[in-house]
Amino acid sequence: MDFICVKAKPRYGAAYVNRLYDMVARHYMGDFTFYCLTDDEAGIDSSIICKPLKYELNGWWNKIQVFEFSAEHNAPLCFLDLDTVIVGNLNFLDDYSGDFAVLTDFCRLQGYQSCFMLFNNGFGNDVCQPFWDDPQKAVKQCEPGVGPTWGDQRWLELTVSSADILQRLWPDRFISFKVDVAQEMIMPFGASVLCFHGEPRPHHFSMSYLM
Repeated sequence: MDFICVKAKPRYGAAYVNRLYDMVARHYMGDFTFYCLTDDEAGIDSSIICKPLKYELNGWWNKIQVFEFSAEHNAPLCFLDLDTVIVGNLNFLDDYSGDFAVLTDFCRLQGYQSCFMLFNNGFGNDVCQPFWDDPQKAVKQCEPGVGPTWGDQRWLELTVSSADILQRLWPDRFISFKVDVAQEMIMPFGASVLCFHGEPRPHHFSMSYLM
C-alpha cells in the first residue's frame, strides 16, 4: 500500500505533510512509498516523493489529479487529506481488494466524503477524464446549490456510481472529530483514522492529545 496527499499553496505548510508522513510511518507496519502532489516542495521531508501539480486548479479540485495519478500508478494507493490524524493501526487497509473506496459523509450519510480514499487496480480514469474534457463545465456542475453537496465530493457522486464505503467495510475505524469526539473530547476505542472536515482543524488542538 502506498500513500498520497495533496498540498497546494497557501492553505497548509510543509509541516502538515511531514506530520502526516510520520503518522503513517508509525501506524502502518510494512513497506510503503509516500507521495505528495504539490506546487511547493520547500520544507517537505526528503523521504516523501513530491510530484508536481500539473494543472492550475483551486482548493479541493486538486484532488482530481490523485485519480490521474492512481490510473498511472496502478497499485494499491491510499489518499489522505492533510488534516487527517492517524490514531491507530492502518494495516487493515491491505485487506481491501476492490477498485475504489471512499467515506460516506459523516453529516450527510447518502453522500461521499473525500478526505480518505482507497484506490486499486488503476482506478481513476472514470473520474479524471470527464473532468479534463471540460474543467469549467465540471466545476460549474458542482457549485453550491446545484446538487445536495458540492465541490469535488459532488463530482465523485456524479462519476462514481458504486464506490465501496469505508465505514461499512471497517466499522468504528473511521471517526469524525465533529461527530464522534468534540462533545466529550474522548477518542472512541478501536479508531484508526480521525477526520477533520471544516472547522476546527488539527492545529487548533495539542497534537500530542490527538495522536
